[in-house]
Amino acid sequence: MASLTTGYKKKAHVKKYLISVLLILWAYNSVFAANFELNIKEKQWLDKLPPLRVGVSNSWLPINFKGDDATHQGIASDYMKLVSKKLGLTLKSTFGTWQELQSKIKAGEIDLLPSVAFSKEKVAYLDFTEAYLDMPTIIATRIDAPHYPHIDNLKEVIVGVGENFAIHARLKQDYPEINTRGYTTIEDAVLALDSGEIDALVTNATVYTYFQNKHRLKTSIHINNTTQYTDKIAIGVRHELAPLVPLLNRALADISDDERDLIVDKWANLNIRHHIDWTLAWQLALPVAIFVLLIFYSNRKMSAEIVKRKEYEEKIVSQQKQLLALWGISSMLDASIKEICDRVLAEIVELTESPYGFYGFLDEHEDVMTIHSWSEQAMNECVVHNQPLKFPI
Repeated sequence: MASLTTGYKKKAHVKKYLISVLLILWAYNSVFAANFELNIKEKQWLDKLPPLRVGVSNSWLPINFKGDDATHQGIASDYMKLVSKKLGLTLKSTFGTWQELQSKIKAGEIDLLPSVAFSKEKVAYLDFTEAYLDMPTIIATRIDAPHYPHIDNLKEVIVGVGENFAIHARLKQDYPEINTRGYTTIEDAVLALDSGEIDALVTNATVYTYFQNKHRLKTSIHINNTTQYTDKIAIGVRHELAPLVPLLNRALADISDDERDLIVDKWANLNIRHHIDWTLAWQLALPVAIFVLLIFYSNRKMSAEIVKRKEYEEKIVSQQKQLLALWGISSMLDASIKEICDRVLAEIVELTESPYGFYGFLDEHEDVMTIHSWSEQAMNECVVHNQPLKFPI
């Protein structure tokens, strides 16, 4: 009997497809397996069967569910494929909630339930095969809830369960004082636990863990403790098809351990697609983007102010040098024209950072002196600011 782990790891799609191919090959080969044979009467009885209507729960992942392509998917689906190949059965899926499927099989509208846990209430309308899968039942709570050593400790809280699931009947029978609240799907129950609508959830670990991972609730809810219960999953057959049960048991028993391990590995590591909440993403991203833009604008503005301040400081220093030079020249009261010109030329060369320069009187009255400074920087400044290199004295 296969034992299903509760962890759900993301895996590559390639691995999943390879496992599916191996399962298909095994299914075809198992029809001709030497250790599985049907006698003539069994074959004749099976040949007379019409397509069997299989009731599939819409959302009991990863055990039993309706795929995106509207086909039967999950662990139970792979077991049914193997069994149907061995017995030569034709299967037709009918989808619905667990409650709807119960009503339909009671009314004779479907023939098989591929994954059902035994309970005394179901014996009234179902015959069961041997269990092909064991799933432990757990107590799940919010992270901040107290530890519950035993189900008996849940008497003072509201406990969520799957409506009309096997565990629901067990709790009513064994612990009638516990206040249970039924939910159509385990996904609804998991979300109710997270929101605080219920205080605890009692369900099988496999399905709980899937929906906990799907909704990213590991930081808010967790498995508080295990219970004494185990879901033994079998195939349920309506009473009118009771002769099919021993044949199904033989087909299930003929499934090898390797095949069982492949099925568990394929679906226990089912890849969960997380949908991005773009509204929330924009709400988070917009303030960050505005903050970054403000920092960028502030830095640009600060850089521009630093450049302007540096230019202003350089201008102040230049003006100070000019004032000192003029002060020095104006104090030369008794100097000759040549001495004054030499001093002016020296000051101009220093102020313009020129390697050298020269001067001369250009008019006949010798009252206008032109001083040339061979400084590229000074020449560029004169061009930009339209200032001639003429200094009246």
